[in-house]
Amino acid sequence: MAKVVNIFSSMDEDMKDYHKKIWKHRLAVVMKYAVIAVLVLLAVFGMRYYFNNRSFTGYSIADTTERNDTLTTKYASFGNKILKYSRDGVSYTDDENSLLYSITYTMQEPMLALSSKAGVVADKNGSQIYTFDQTKQTGQITTLLPIKHVTISNQGVVAVLMEDSSMTKLEVYSSDGTLLGDGVFDLEDAGYPLDLSISSDGTKIAITFAQISGTKFSSCVAVYNFDNVGENYVDHLVFAKNYTDYMVPEIHYFDASTLAAVGDGMMAFYQGSQIPELVNEVFFEEEIKSVFYGENTVGLVFEAAEGKILKLYDTKGNLNAEVPFDLDYKNIRIVDNRIVIYNDTEMGLYSYDGKECFRHTFDTSVVDIFPTKSRSKYLFIYTNETQLIKLQ
Repeated sequence: MAKVVNIFSSMDEDMKDYHKKIWKHRLAVVMKYAVIAVLVLLAVFGMRYYFNNRSFTGYSIADTTERNDTLTTKYASFGNKILKYSRDGVSYTDDENSLLYSITYTMQEPMLALSSKAGVVADKNGSQIYTFDQTKQTGQITTLLPIKHVTISNQGVVAVLMEDSSMTKLEVYSSDGTLLGDGVFDLEDAGYPLDLSISSDGTKIAITFAQISGTKFSSCVAVYNFDNVGENYVDHLVFAKNYTDYMVPEIHYFDASTLAAVGDGMMAFYQGSQIPELVNEVFFEEEIKSVFYGENTVGLVFEAAEGKILKLYDTKGNLNAEVPFDLDYKNIRIVDNRIVIYNDTEMGLYSYDGKECFRHTFDTSVVDIFPTKSRSKYLFIYTNETQLIKLQ
């Protein structure tokens, strides 16, 4: 009997040694792949950091295209191509300035609104509205009251605010110009509309109103839902929030559910696919000089001890970056962790870490600058030509 016990004891020891070897082998394999994964991640983050913070000292001209635009022509990036608009019409061109389509009109003060898939141009204080997408004109609208603000969703749903001396009227149209709904705001009750924005799915419209009573003033952020949920609310008003002693002149939908409101000394973020809920409020003692938007980013410009500072916030109100600069800026573009700050004669390229990666003074006045898909390539638009340049 003792021999049997000894045999099993010996087998147990052998099995223990076997399992230890198996375990050590597996651990070695896991550690090997873990080290490889860490090295890959470090390489990826290292490359990303390098490209995001790489410095350039000059550029070469990759391509030049002649232009014959008027002095009043303005430009916008739309679907990775360039949209031109002026008092005479809209034209959509590729990087080589080849015409894809055009819309002809006559407007005194054209104003443009774009979503990622659709666009609208309207005559401010006039009555004409034209809608389009990335392939063609989609509709035309004529209003009975003077146009003050206009916005458009990805589906081409257009919201337009109009007003006369006693009231403001909201009208909502489909992309082909069919009236979907309307509403009237009494200026004494609702206040004076400052801005509006439509969600990307076309179901919610946000409006900010200025309200003045004697020497006191406030603002109201209101959201109207035209989906099924809004049917259960009076006038489709599903959300309203008052800000006492604050003017809120800007409101912006990033997508179907994310909304930002920016005022004098404050900023608020809301989230909700049907009814917005407050996510965060940020208050400032210093004056906000300008507001710019990137993808899921709000950029605020403040005066600084030496020059200015651009503060970048995500859609939850978190401060992501602080970028000091000394340019007298005309415009700021925030694209793919790149920040382009420029005026007619100078430009600066900055990273989110606040590093100035490129600085250039133009010999000829530049009209506009657009980043491309490549991090090192940009479009310089002059009055008589467009240059595709590559930073070096």
